[in-house]
Amino acid sequence: MLFYGLSPTICAINRTDTLPSINGGTMADTQHMTKAELLATIGNAWNSFQGYLINLTPAQVTIPTDPAGWTSLDHVIHLAHWENSMIALMNKQDRADAMGIDPAVYAAGDDDVINGLLQQQTKDMALPEAFSFVMGIHQRFLTQIESLSEEDVHRPYNYFAPNSSRTEPLIDLIYGNTVEHYPEHQSYIDKIVANRTPPAKAEILARVQKGWDNLNTFLDGLSIDQKTEPTDAAGWTVKDHMIHLAVWEDGLVAMFNKQDRRTAMGINEATWESGDDPINAVIQKRYKDLSLSEVEEKRRGIHAQLMQQIDSFTQETINGPYNALNPNSNNSRPVADHIIGNTYMHYADHIPWMAAIAESKS
Repeated sequence: MLFYGLSPTICAINRTDTLPSINGGTMADTQHMTKAELLATIGNAWNSFQGYLINLTPAQVTIPTDPAGWTSLDHVIHLAHWENSMIALMNKQDRADAMGIDPAVYAAGDDDVINGLLQQQTKDMALPEAFSFVMGIHQRFLTQIESLSEEDVHRPYNYFAPNSSRTEPLIDLIYGNTVEHYPEHQSYIDKIVANRTPPAKAEILARVQKGWDNLNTFLDGLSIDQKTEPTDAAGWTVKDHMIHLAVWEDGLVAMFNKQDRRTAMGINEATWESGDDPINAVIQKRYKDLSLSEVEEKRRGIHAQLMQQIDSFTQETINGPYNALNPNSNNSRPVADHIIGNTYMHYADHIPWMAAIAESKS
């Protein structure tokens, strides 16, 4: 994910995969590293990176950009593109083809061009789709390494790509595209997040309205049976997802009225502290017997209240921390993040899940 004054493709290691040299060696002693040690090292680096990402808000991940126009999410997806190319290499397949890059462009070796094309391919991915894309590739990548022998891990590049003249060991490429790649891009994301300015109120209202319209267009295309009968593996109907979105918006309404959000949502303190899944299970159980018309009336009424509240805020309030509205809270995230995360970003998260449920009834 990118950075100030640099282009997304600054990390030439993605293309050439040559590691920085210290006294003629690599940054890590990959020559004597076993496959198990390599996987453990990748695991530690990946977990550290995921631990960093989990503390970012949806707004921080998807909205602000660096000078090259990359979001934090673009950077995360970028890592997956290069891991995917490594899967192809280990399978003795063409890396350029796996990445959807013209072979002549790839062969020219211009990292800025290659990475720019990759970013264009996936820049419009919604957050849930991007999550599946990144996690799916990473798991296949680890599985592919697991399938290699100790000898394979240390074979030269041109063993896997016979038409290439490159001879660096495969392990160096794997290491460069993981252990060194994750922290490199974390530093770029840091700069994006640190220099983020919340969107203008008018822009937030427009985005919420567009997300709401997209949600309603999707729901209007479903039959009553599709909304109320089929369930997912957790036992949720489309109707359950609809009320779920409404209840979280209702919590936002309470927050903005300087009321306790947890109390307004009817969640006890122990459940609230235990995370989203237990909270959402309580919400689903509480409202699952509401009729579709009751859910529809409730969600539209709550949404109208929320839009009125947002419209009443000044830009200073929207840019400011949540605890400026609620002095008893230690939450200092911008009010804008709460709006974005509980409205159009939330709708986009749930539409694919509702679509999957509805399809089982079609």
